[in-house]
Amino acid sequence: MVSVFRGLRERFSSNGNKSQTRSSSVVQNLDKLRKKEPKRSTNPQIRSFSAPVEAPVPKPVFSPMGSPKTLSSEVMSSVSGGQGNRYYIYDPKAYLNGNKDGQFDIFEKSNGITPTSARYVIQYLTNHIKELILQKEDSKTLLQVFKPNLHHFSHKEVIETKNILKNFFPEDGCSLKGDDLSTAMRLNFKNNIGSLTMALRILWNEFPRGIVPWEAYYKFIKWESENDFPLESFHFRLSKFLPDKDYTFCTFAFLEFLLCILLQKNKLLVDKSVQLDLIFTAGATCFVREPFEDLNDDTPAVIKSYHTRGNALYRLFVGYLRSLNHEGKVKDFYLSDIFHIDQYPPTAYRARSSKALTLTIPFEFSNGNDFTSLIYQAATAKQRFYSSKTSFSKVENVFLDQLEEETLKVITTLFSESSNRYITTFDNGFNAGMLENGQEGEQPKVGDDQYAVATWLHFAKEQNSFDELLKMLEGGNCAEGGTLALGGGAGGLTLQQPLKLNREPSQDSKVRVAKTDISEWLISSWKSEMFMNRVHNTLLIKLTKKIGECNWLVITGEQSASTTTPPTNNANALNDLLDSCYTESVMT
Repeated sequence: MVSVFRGLRERFSSNGNKSQTRSSSVVQNLDKLRKKEPKRSTNPQIRSFSAPVEAPVPKPVFSPMGSPKTLSSEVMSSVSGGQGNRYYIYDPKAYLNGNKDGQFDIFEKSNGITPTSARYVIQYLTNHIKELILQKEDSKTLLQVFKPNLHHFSHKEVIETKNILKNFFPEDGCSLKGDDLSTAMRLNFKNNIGSLTMALRILWNEFPRGIVPWEAYYKFIKWESENDFPLESFHFRLSKFLPDKDYTFCTFAFLEFLLCILLQKNKLLVDKSVQLDLIFTAGATCFVREPFEDLNDDTPAVIKSYHTRGNALYRLFVGYLRSLNHEGKVKDFYLSDIFHIDQYPPTAYRARSSKALTLTIPFEFSNGNDFTSLIYQAATAKQRFYSSKTSFSKVENVFLDQLEEETLKVITTLFSESSNRYITTFDNGFNAGMLENGQEGEQPKVGDDQYAVATWLHFAKEQNSFDELLKMLEGGNCAEGGTLALGGGAGGLTLQQPLKLNREPSQDSKVRVAKTDISEWLISSWKSEMFMNRVHNTLLIKLTKKIGECNWLVITGEQSASTTTPPTNNANALNDLLDSCYTESVMT
């Protein structure tokens, strides 16, 4: 062993001072910054139910499986000028073999941000946020971790935050630790909870398998059901099914962070539905999209995934809460009553919701959002397949006809201002001009009513103008029109090169028409994933006037069945999923 490290020492010393340039510069800069930063006193009021309090090296309460290996300070001193004392080495091999030219970017490394690499940084972020919470009574900014304010969305802010985080990982296989990390974090983020929550959101959403991998979750709930849902040792039992101690730490830091938000005396969190909605919204951060979708389900796959992930986190959080209550660590009876910890597994939660008309099309995509093509193809599809689970009114079918004939007019008149803003914000190549009027002289579309359940399938478009559609809607003409920016001027949309849309859709182009319930938490989940670029080519559009029974329009694209792995036909799909290898979810 001595000879091995002697060889490593000779290897690094043979490279001259180059191998230590990055390490030395980082340390020198931090030393200078630390002199300017006042000494921070520890706050004894910070509570921690499961995640460890700030320590030289983070240690989760339970470590049932493997742990990251750190080299001794003597070894690190011999190979890297003493930087082992200042870095948290989570991957010794990558650290020793990494390129030390100062150009490392953890966000450019494939699956670089994981519970293993980010565990230490996440601990310091959450601890710093908790300190700030104690200083401010109204911490509504915390909600932006899961419910970002898209009115203030800024690509520049995301990039700036990533650049700050990148400096916390100076070389491959390591991160800053201790006073170096604490100083860098306070000087870069100061006391700005918004920036800290942005950083936390970025790290959590980078985890390739989510905070809790699906296979671990399914194995855990199966074990629970077979063992009569024990109250004791939720932490220890769940950790047995998580991949390693790093996942255990990140999982319980996440659950504790949620609990910390709910325990605040925040006027926005008084309502019971708001607290439950928060947990369901956070499900999109905790879990990734499941790899398999039910291709026969009329509900758009992305909407279905939000329900699946929300319910999964809801169950985990109630289990976590009832265990803490049983152990006497939480005595908030109001919180216990809201989440009905006496009923486990928790019963289904039905949030207040509105109806949405959904349009789903086969849509191949690989490079982000293309809302121009998405809207155009959904509007002009030659075949409509109506869901057999609901009926469709005359007004709803007239709306679909007008969406085809006067697409741009429908967008500017019936799409709300905020919805149009989302379109242009998350697709800066959106070309509204390409949606102005379809081809003249087209034959009336024949609806493909495969189930014969729609109450109005064939309506002569020639007999209805857009104005007549507005008259059919409740309350007459729209009081609020959309404000879609069509380019030019201050605040206008800067368009990229016009897309080459096929103005003559093929005769086999099709759209699946259905309805679904849309709740506030589901909309927040979509906004959060839009913010983090985890969902593509899906639009949840608020309508300025009610169309039939629908206040919302959902337009989404999905990969064709030929490119999607079909689900197993085994009656016990759960066991098959547990035994299968993990496949990363395909984001819509």
